Amino acid sequence: MLWSTPHSCGPGFTKRKLQGKCIFITGGSGFVGKAIVEKLLRSVPDVTIILLIRPKRGKSAQERLEEILNDKVFELVRNEKGVTVFSHVHAVEGNIEDVDMFGMQPSDYLEMCAKVQIVIHSAATLDFAVSLRNATSTNLIGTKNVLKFGQQCLKLLALVHVSSAYVNSNRDAAEERLYEVPADSNWLINLCNHSTDEELEGMLPEYVTIYKVSRFRD
Repeated sequence: MLWSTPHSCGPGFTKRKLQGKCIFITGGSGFVGKAIVEKLLRSVPDVTIILLIRPKRGKSAQERLEEILNDKVFELVRNEKGVTVFSHVHAVEGNIEDVDMFGMQPSDYLEMCAKVQIVIHSAATLDFAVSLRNATSTNLIGTKNVLKFGQQCLKLLALVHVSSAYVNSNRDAAEERLYEVPADSNWLINLCNHSTDEELEGMLPEYVTIYKVSRFRD
């Protein structure tokens, strides 16, 4: 196991455990995703990072990766290690919402399943104004697809799901425990498939935010 017991942790523990690993990251173009990539490049030797990136506004996954790595957040690691450090980061074109292997070619998908050891799922829509249908597609169906990918990774050591305190936005405080949800994920997906946008909007008040309701889990 990657982390066996809490007592095994110590200075440099995570660095040693991640050294040389192949890490697959979704949401690498977002605020948290960029911070994760920067930290890995700066602190972990010989790491391989694969970012799942969808084409956007006429730009390919590779073009978007170049934009990401030109962000100011990477200035420190660029100055410390030089531009060659970015050779550890690779873009694969795909979309977490696509149930068919992220929309990738089967050979590319199977290659990733064979070499990825750690999955970090940081992709989500945080736009509270987006429709429940779209939020469910990204936050729920997308997460299910990432979990399915993780199950198919032959060398998987860990799958990390990045979420937000806003899933408990209707609470004064969020304790470190699992909260019950009013319905399972399949129910919500089925509801979105058989309801109009107007019908879905009428169901929201109880859950306060679209982000919260689209984060249902089985």
